[in-house]
Amino acid sequence: MLANTVPDHSQDPTAEEWLSPRDICNILHIPEQTFYQWRVNHQGPRAHKVGRHVRVIRSDFETWIAEHLEA
Repeated sequence: MLANTVPDHSQDPTAEEWLSPRDICNILHIPEQTFYQWRVNHQGPRAHKVGRHVRVIRSDFETWIAEHLEA
C-alpha cells in the first residue's frame, strides 16, 4: 500500500493555481473595475495574458498581498 504523499510542484510553475480577476475580486471584496484600474496603473499583482484571458499565479497574488498590508 502506498503512503499518502504531497506532490512536489516546486519545479513545475504550471502546477500552481491560477486566479482570474473575478477570483481575486471575490477574495478582496472589491469591484472587478478596481482590479483592471490597478492593472492599467501597474499597481496590482503581476498578471499574465493567457490567450485573451488575464490570470494571476496564486503565489504572486499572495506575495503582492503581503507587500501591501498596512503595518
